[in-house]
Amino acid sequence: MSILQSLGVNRVINAAGAETPLGGSVLPPEVVDAMREASFIFLDMHELLYKAGKRIAELLGVKAAFITSGAAAGLAISAAACMAGKDVAKIKKLPITDDMKNQIIVQRAHRSVFDHAYMMAGARLIEIGKPFIYDKREIEGAINDKTVAIAFTITGRGVVSLEDYFEVAKHHGLPLIVDAAPVIPPITYPRDLCKNADLVVVSGGKALRGPNDSGIICGEPDLIEACALNAHPNFAIGRPMKISKEQIVGLVAAVELYAKKDEKTEINNWFTILKKISEILDSAPNFEKKIVFPDEINRPVPRLHIRIGRSSVWEVIEKLKNGVPKIFTADYLTMDYYPDWLVIDPTTLLEGDDEIVANRLLELLKSL
Repeated sequence: MSILQSLGVNRVINAAGAETPLGGSVLPPEVVDAMREASFIFLDMHELLYKAGKRIAELLGVKAAFITSGAAAGLAISAAACMAGKDVAKIKKLPITDDMKNQIIVQRAHRSVFDHAYMMAGARLIEIGKPFIYDKREIEGAINDKTVAIAFTITGRGVVSLEDYFEVAKHHGLPLIVDAAPVIPPITYPRDLCKNADLVVVSGGKALRGPNDSGIICGEPDLIEACALNAHPNFAIGRPMKISKEQIVGLVAAVELYAKKDEKTEINNWFTILKKISEILDSAPNFEKKIVFPDEINRPVPRLHIRIGRSSVWEVIEKLKNGVPKIFTADYLTMDYYPDWLVIDPTTLLEGDDEIVANRLLELLKSL
């Protein structure tokens, strides 16, 4: 009997994408092998983090990189680096920041549950803008002698562009932190973002298919050095955000593997999966279907949208979750972007999952 069997925990079907609550990604064998190799030995963690970060920077084409225990940890460590820098006294003082520059400017449309990542380091968030009304002059107006950084999130919401943010940040000598957790594919996206940002935070456990609890901060070498000083294994605010030697080498192996990937072939495979599901659902003709490409943050990721209507869509979503096996769809997109639509993400469907999802969904649609 396996550990999972003894616990009574069964696998679920993930049609939601690489999401933390569903375990992130399925690790390639090469990643598991790298983690296994590291698990049998001791290593100097400072050396490992430095050399692993250097290798990932080479693979991503960025100036410097630091590995964290996830993208949220990357935001907290980035905030700490901006506030405390390499000053040992300030590093030891975090998250008490009353006598430091501690304000980070963020536009209203980018507020989220991940605000806590900045705040846990001691930052105070200064919100600008009204719904759908933004002007870069509002950023200028929010800057004062307590401002330490400006934050930007890669999302389908918000009006002020990253370029406008960067222009203001550079004019005032402020670092710009970009939360880009889900931006890959393409693998060139972090490099491109770094042209208009000082620190870019990317998840290691999503499309890269590294360990779920891994992330990458990319950016300016001086700030990356400050990130390292504020992070594990140092006695700093990032110490609780510990990342193991297994996670570190697993992430390096994942990025090495992804750098060799044929992204176009993978995208075509995702289209094939979605077309197959859509064809099965043709037996429920009263429901509009469409494949949307690119996605809501302009990644080359196709998704199947099925219009069910807001009066019934959540009933279907919950029935899928409560079935056997449990099926999870991209319900966060239904909630935040497409209230009438059920959304299927093909990137995390395993072999054979497409037919299970399609047939179960067909059954539920016919019952409405």
